[in-house]
Amino acid sequence: MSFFSKYPKVNYDLFSDGSIFELTDISRGIILNSNQIGDDSTPYTYYTIDNGDRPDIVSHKLYGDSSYYWTFFVLNNSLRDGYTSSWPLSYHNFIKMIERDYSKFSSISILPTVEPEKDLNGTGTLDISFIPLTSQYTPYLKFVSDDDVYASTFVRYDASRNHCIISDIYKINKSTGVDTRIYTIPRENFVENESMAYKITWDDTIREHGLSSVDAENKNIALKAEWIDIIYSNIKKYDPIGIAEHIAGTTTKKSYVTSKTLRVAKKEFRWSDYANAPYQYLSPDDNILSSYDILTNPNIINPQLTSFYDYETSLNDSKRTIKTMRPEFIIDFSDKYFEELNDKLL
Repeated sequence: MSFFSKYPKVNYDLFSDGSIFELTDISRGIILNSNQIGDDSTPYTYYTIDNGDRPDIVSHKLYGDSSYYWTFFVLNNSLRDGYTSSWPLSYHNFIKMIERDYSKFSSISILPTVEPEKDLNGTGTLDISFIPLTSQYTPYLKFVSDDDVYASTFVRYDASRNHCIISDIYKINKSTGVDTRIYTIPRENFVENESMAYKITWDDTIREHGLSSVDAENKNIALKAEWIDIIYSNIKKYDPIGIAEHIAGTTTKKSYVTSKTLRVAKKEFRWSDYANAPYQYLSPDDNILSSYDILTNPNIINPQLTSFYDYETSLNDSKRTIKTMRPEFIIDFSDKYFEELNDKLL
């Protein structure tokens, strides 16, 4: 039995042209409670979904009939968003999801600036909060080593965790003077290098495919100038020594701004595999700590952390226990559901 075959039909002018189509009215639905289906006050039980269990498989296991799969989605609010987003992933599909959502990316933690006037003035370093990282600019940015040898696509900055998320790490072809990707390098070589400093700078590669090359280049130049102006105006407040040197010297505003490096956390706060980066830090007594607490506290050497992999695993496992109807009640429940379905419209 197809679940939706029991739903009522409705005539609908689908294309607003007078042509009437008979459609299944899937907007109907009802919620049954226990006293609607029998005298027993405990018609429900719970089932833990095994690895690889599909709804139809669980239905067959419980009732000897795979057609009652739909009852799980009626009985569990957690499954109301449907199979794709609500049902726990099998181990194979979970790993595929992790690889799809995390494996392309690396994470480098940026050390928070505590006293900008002291920490940044004349040091050549930059507070990441000075850098505009809105969607208007991020497609044009790149994450590079201070010596301009290695570069990576800048994905985003996770301010709540002080993480720069990067991907597609490559070596710059300096002999041509053009940002040409020679080859992709192992991410761990880029992320774990002890002495490497980092900066976020503008990628001059033309990216606007919908425009002519001239229009795209003009847009790139205009956005770049705007981006640099914003950074320059921000750091003037905290770097009078650097500004004075810039004005007295021959460096351009662009050169001055793009020479600034970020305050990068030490090597143990960098992750070549973003799935292993911290979703949440924990203190020794299991209190939740912010990235700021961890990165600025010299007494915390090896913090406990819940990684994004751990978080996703826990979230997936939390979906495994579902409410089900006891086998002796399943037929009455099904009949009552479709009886009520034709009388009530949500």
